[in-house]
Amino acid sequence: MIGSCRKVTLRSLWFLGRQFNKLPETLGAEPMPKRLSLSASRAFRFRQQILSLAACVICAVVLWLPNDALASIGQVTLSIGFSELQSASGAKRPVTKGDAIEEGDTVITSANGHVHLRFVDGGLVSVRPLSIFVIQEFKYSPQNPSVALIRFSLATGEIRSVSGAAAKAAPERFRLNTPIVAIGVRGTDFFTRSNAEQTLATVNYGAIVMTPFDTNCRPDALVGCDGQRARVLSADMTGLALVYRTGTFDPGYQSLPNPLPGQRDKNDSSANPAQDPSKQNAERALAARQVATGPEDLVSPSR
Repeated sequence: MIGSCRKVTLRSLWFLGRQFNKLPETLGAEPMPKRLSLSASRAFRFRQQILSLAACVICAVVLWLPNDALASIGQVTLSIGFSELQSASGAKRPVTKGDAIEEGDTVITSANGHVHLRFVDGGLVSVRPLSIFVIQEFKYSPQNPSVALIRFSLATGEIRSVSGAAAKAAPERFRLNTPIVAIGVRGTDFFTRSNAEQTLATVNYGAIVMTPFDTNCRPDALVGCDGQRARVLSADMTGLALVYRTGTFDPGYQSLPNPLPGQRDKNDSSANPAQDPSKQNAERALAARQVATGPEDLVSPSR
């Protein structure tokens, strides 16, 4: 619809302005009296024309607003290395700080790519190197956060997610899908690493629920993922990760060395920095650029 609005011509805008002839009455102006002096009549018509022109200008501004001004659900607050942003239509562009993000976008990071996202509800996501993160659905109204709907997907790689107002107000309407499990939250700051065979998650704050996909728990649904196969991991379960591997029935708990994934600095278990210069350079660049006072630093790769 926005695309069609962009095709509005000057002639159609002029015609639209004529349709606002009754706007003065709507805005509180009295109808033109039947008998007025010439000067009063001209003044009345001039006022009417001004109001009609103002309405036309407002309409034109709305019609010609860029798509991201109308549909933006957040923005990129940090981009290091090379990453791409793919729209729902399939168009790709390099990610840069300040880019608007929209429903349906996919963030694709390279071996040295690292992207931070801040959503309109205050939620934060850090997309780490060699990851594919999809914003499948994001619907949020500050006036009614309890009916928010958030559905993310991590096809591969690693992310850290900090819940915003939407997930806090309606945790049952938040979902992170990986290729093999659904993850729900309970006011949460958590880390996830996933591929087609395994999903691992740790929790820094709050709790998560992990459930393997089956006939009851489906990727396209929000309900049915709290059955017998669901497992909960909370922040007070120190030193544990929740892991699900294909071929096993339920997710299981796994002890992890300290520090936990998502809280690492030099000793990131996803790769040995000494063996992966690209990741090492990305981490160093991030440490050099970050300012500790920014809220987006909550999802830095060293946390």
